[in-house]
Amino acid sequence: MLAAKRFGLLKPVHTTNYLPVIEESKCNGCGNCVDVCPVEAMSLVSANNQAKPKRKKAKLNEDICLGCGLCVRSCTMDGMKLTERPQRVITPLNSVHRVVNDSN
Repeated sequence: MLAAKRFGLLKPVHTTNYLPVIEESKCNGCGNCVDVCPVEAMSLVSANNQAKPKRKKAKLNEDICLGCGLCVRSCTMDGMKLTERPQRVITPLNSVHRVVNDSN
């Protein structure tokens, strides 16, 4: 994971066929999901709440998410669940397989 972050791989090597979905009404902006994400796919952004201008909410970067579910397990508000990705992910067997798949 550290090498992927350091060298900026835009597409994760190993993923699941699931993505977390954030239920914004339940998110309290605690940041637990951000802290446990191994690839920094989760972040906190402004909730755009005029009554509480400093309030934050979780946001997912689907392009780098592994679908590991750590964020879902760390949510104390039960504000996330895993759902299937719109397109199935096939993990490359090796670097040659990955290059061939990326060229399509």
